[in-house]
Amino acid sequence: MTARSRLPVLGGLGRIARLTGVEITKLFAHKFFPFTLIATVVVALGLGLAGMQFARTATMGSGSSFTNYGLWVVTSSFALRLGTVLLMVLGAMSVAGEATARTLNTMLARPFHRYEFLAAKVLSLVFATVLVVLAAGATGFVMGGTVPPREAQKRMVVAGGESRLEATGWSFPSYGDLVDPSYPEVKIASYGRVMGDILFGFALLTVPTLAGACIGFLFGVLFDSAALAIGLTVALFVLLEAFKVLLILGEAFSLFHDFVGRFGYTEVVNRITGIMVDAGTGRPWEEVLAGVQVCAFYILGCLVLSFLVFCRRDVSL
Repeated sequence: MTARSRLPVLGGLGRIARLTGVEITKLFAHKFFPFTLIATVVVALGLGLAGMQFARTATMGSGSSFTNYGLWVVTSSFALRLGTVLLMVLGAMSVAGEATARTLNTMLARPFHRYEFLAAKVLSLVFATVLVVLAAGATGFVMGGTVPPREAQKRMVVAGGESRLEATGWSFPSYGDLVDPSYPEVKIASYGRVMGDILFGFALLTVPTLAGACIGFLFGVLFDSAALAIGLTVALFVLLEAFKVLLILGEAFSLFHDFVGRFGYTEVVNRITGIMVDAGTGRPWEEVLAGVQVCAFYILGCLVLSFLVFCRRDVSL
């Protein structure tokens, strides 16, 4: 391949890079994405404060297995659930919003190809997804780190001839080796091993989160109405979440739930989070990697269909 034949490819990559920069700037200029980040952080903070209060008031010998690692994972996962539905809405607004605002023709009249325009939209959505996962994980880490290791949660205080247990002061952050809640001297896993498992879990969580955003993106490409695209996206998320309630309705729904768990991208989040909560105990990741692969196929399928539809359809308004 000659240098001359490579130039158009390099030019296309350059245009995509410039368009991606514009789209990322538009993300922060638009009120919805900053709201998504703030809402994710606020939810994690609220859950973290509740968990901190629980850790402070827990009594010794209560049998609770509450740990700072557990608080980190639980607060982050619940905050990320909200972040996912907001990212789905953001994906639905990405192209449909341009059509509703009557700016799509103006954008496509510029000297670049449709696939370059859509690629920039996708890359900005990937950027937004990574930021939301980082925001949820970082906030959960901070909140979990304010809870001391379980063996240091209480101390014996002698005053006025009486002895009592009092909560110790919080260090920031206070992550250490994972120990048995009932026998603090028994080490279960090292700090590095637990942190490695949890960070790997967050990396995997990015895939189903992006899958949800890409489903919303597909709806935004298929429909010119932003309201319709957003409505269908939120309805799909609520429907997939509602499937989990079927377990309490009886064994007749167990096979259906297993099907949803295998092919529904929202259930993969629960399975990944379950292993993260048990980080350091040696639970195999193989049981969730198949679900992550399904989520990757969701991403690939949604993006391929989005490009095929958008590059062929009439977008005149």
